[in-house]
Amino acid sequence: MAPSGAAAASSAPVITSFYCFQSSGWYGCLLSYSSPTPVQIHWDGQYGPLPAYDNQTSMSNTCVFGTESWAGVAVSNEYGTAYASWSSPCW
Repeated sequence: MAPSGAAAASSAPVITSFYCFQSSGWYGCLLSYSSPTPVQIHWDGQYGPLPAYDNQTSMSNTCVFGTESWAGVAVSNEYGTAYASWSSPCW
């Protein structure tokens, strides 16, 4: 049996909190995660990838009134990927 430290070191990241909010044509999200190894963070918005926010734990974007706001995030390390997403009508 592997020591508990070895098991923890070979674990995929875990998203511990993912919170999004919106107001008057824009929205934003905040991310918290845990990982025993370095991660890469990739964000998507309702119109596609948001590379300006890669490797950051927050993002913001605009939305068009009457459409669906959407945000997604992938947190990856060498052992796997954790995903979270959110959607809401834009107002």
